[in-house]
Amino acid sequence: MNKHLSSHQWIDLHPGWDLLRGLSVGLLAFALAGCGGGSGGGAGSAGAPAGPAASATGVAALTASTALTMSITGVSISSPPVVNFTVTNQAGVGMVGLGAADLRFNIAKLAPGSNGGPSSWQNYINRAVGGAVQGSQELSAAGFAFGTLVNNGNGGYIYTFATDIKSAPCPAPCTDADGKALDISYQPGLTHRVTIQQANSAYPPASGVYDFVPDGSGVATKRDIVATAKCNECHGEVMMSGTNRVDTRLCVTCHNPGSWIAGTPNTPLDFKVQSHKLHNGANLPSVKAGGSYKIGTRDFSKATFVQDIRNCTKCHDGTPGAANATAQGDNWKMQPSIQACGSCHDDVYFSAKPDPAKPYQKKAHPGGVMTDSSACALCHAAGKFTDKKDIVVAHNFPARLKAAAAKFKYNIISVTPTTAGAKPVVTFSVTDPTNADAPYDIKTAAAFTAGANSTLTVKLGWSTSDFGNDSSGQAFGQPVSINLLGNAAVVAGATPGTYAVTSTVAIPATQTGTLRALMDGHPAGDVTTAGTFTDPLAVKSIFKDFAISGTVAARRLVVDIAKCNVCHGVVSMPGKDRNDEPQVCAVCHNPNATDAGQRPATAGVLTGGADGKLEQSIDYKIMSHAIHAGEAGKGGFRTKGITIYRSDGTPHDFSSVVFSGKLNDCAMCHTGTSYQLTGVWAAPTANGILGTTISTGGSTTSSADNLRITPIAAVCSSCHDGALAKTHMQDAFNGGNFSATQAAINSAAPENCSFCHGPGKAFDVQVMHGVK
Repeated sequence: MNKHLSSHQWIDLHPGWDLLRGLSVGLLAFALAGCGGGSGGGAGSAGAPAGPAASATGVAALTASTALTMSITGVSISSPPVVNFTVTNQAGVGMVGLGAADLRFNIAKLAPGSNGGPSSWQNYINRAVGGAVQGSQELSAAGFAFGTLVNNGNGGYIYTFATDIKSAPCPAPCTDADGKALDISYQPGLTHRVTIQQANSAYPPASGVYDFVPDGSGVATKRDIVATAKCNECHGEVMMSGTNRVDTRLCVTCHNPGSWIAGTPNTPLDFKVQSHKLHNGANLPSVKAGGSYKIGTRDFSKATFVQDIRNCTKCHDGTPGAANATAQGDNWKMQPSIQACGSCHDDVYFSAKPDPAKPYQKKAHPGGVMTDSSACALCHAAGKFTDKKDIVVAHNFPARLKAAAAKFKYNIISVTPTTAGAKPVVTFSVTDPTNADAPYDIKTAAAFTAGANSTLTVKLGWSTSDFGNDSSGQAFGQPVSINLLGNAAVVAGATPGTYAVTSTVAIPATQTGTLRALMDGHPAGDVTTAGTFTDPLAVKSIFKDFAISGTVAARRLVVDIAKCNVCHGVVSMPGKDRNDEPQVCAVCHNPNATDAGQRPATAGVLTGGADGKLEQSIDYKIMSHAIHAGEAGKGGFRTKGITIYRSDGTPHDFSSVVFSGKLNDCAMCHTGTSYQLTGVWAAPTANGILGTTISTGGSTTSSADNLRITPIAAVCSSCHDGALAKTHMQDAFNGGNFSATQAAINSAAPENCSFCHGPGKAFDVQVMHGVK
């Protein structure tokens, strides 16, 4: 299962550590022991700030700020470095209230790689922790050095480091995790970086980052690999707990080859190693061989990326002019290294023999012994070879699948008649949009005749006010489904390249509203091996609405698929049958639907699943929230996570899922104000929205006696599933019900949630969730 890493789930390591646990997509920032300490409090060896910092007015202005900008205007090094910087708020007004306890400072150099290999940052400020070396910051807390902070009283500040980087000490053992000696000597001709962190969690986060060369020459050598904005696409805002670390450029000044945890084996805290492993824990060869990936006492062995891990460009982007590109964003393919590649391919050893502390190292590097990364690009850089030795070729499988899927487009041409009691005839085609929409012959084309590797169906559901598919003849609220491959009932249409099939199920005689026809499935591709069609291609599912009575009424639009794909790349159900269209998902994942048909049963009688339940709702509005919310105690939010049985009868436990962004930020997924109690959601039952089934009645094909949760309570309890929250929802005034038939819901007093939680009300959903 997928265990998403979260940018807002904070966990403790050994003493002095905080760790950001975040998935999905983007590299992460972590606090080293040397970076540790509280957020804004704590006595230490700080020089006293000037008077304005302590003023109540200055503190109040900082607290009232919605954003802070920290700009370093200059750095001089005669002995300890001296930094000039300014802090302004969202209006450009200088902030005078910062004191020593609010700020943390660091300085590092960009060291050239051995024998011309990739460069790396090396901190000047380091601490010995548990037999290892770890990068640190200067901060006002016991056990840390702190220099002198001067407040100029106008938003400008001067900080003089406590550390003289011309003679900075290197704590024992003064090596990296592999035992190589660290060089922290002062080298004024190299690029240096000073970072400042606003560490008081009561104020908006802010970082100051300044690159310069101490000898006065221009900055010619840089290393900016991943933009913070790329991380934030999934994580919302990458931030350390209570310490406001929000910039990858700051992170790398501690998280570089010079920082590690002692153990057997040692654990590197190098950003490129740690971040890759954290996003790929469950799929690491070391973990699959029975090992684990731990940082301190925390185990990330179940963490997975929410799309194909080989999609390097999700995080790395060196495209000139691209919005979130960095100057060295293409280093992943142009400057490979043992550390970066070995972080995922950790079963490969590059020395003469495996490391005895790493029993999972089973593969010798095909190119022989490598003592450093200087020669990696000779074989593996982009364009060097046309086979998998080329990094791009080895990692572009997701892109090749996407390109193959782009050659297929589903088309629903017509559905007629669609009146109550009729059996509609569906006319459709599959075409190639990359070839002037040339039609495919689904009877002979290899993509559609690959047996179980090819699927294609048409489904008919009703009605768009809220799908329930009553009288479809299918169990548990499912729509009419017609297989289109190998089906003699599928005949040639009137127009060349089209096909027609007649539904064997009639639209119910009493049905009104709007019918939805949808088309889903996957052709088979030969991306893995040319001529062998085994790759399921995630072709976008489609739908088209037709009036049963009156005029066509569109279903409400709730989720923006583009927002889903920011993290997921392509939203695809297992098997890649249903892809990238929430309006298709809603037809099957409706208020009448549960997973009872896939759960254990004896002689047709449900016997209970792995979660102790007879069935679990798979209504979209419950399922999607509950999956992303996980379970408290496992990194999530819900009192208890949910388990859903898949179509093959296997349980899928989502309790360990941790949302990669801000779970309370509804706008990360929802379109517009669809998450608010307004429009149809001000009075959902009156607007045709059904209660969500929690217990199917005596007949699996009739929903009349299904027991349900009222609509608003169903949505809210999908995250807020605790007893107290449910009691609140069921208050007599609020009107929620957790066990009622639809008839009872329709005849009862409505849910009055919008009275308090509607837009502009005392407990507005938007305000309570902090949606900006």
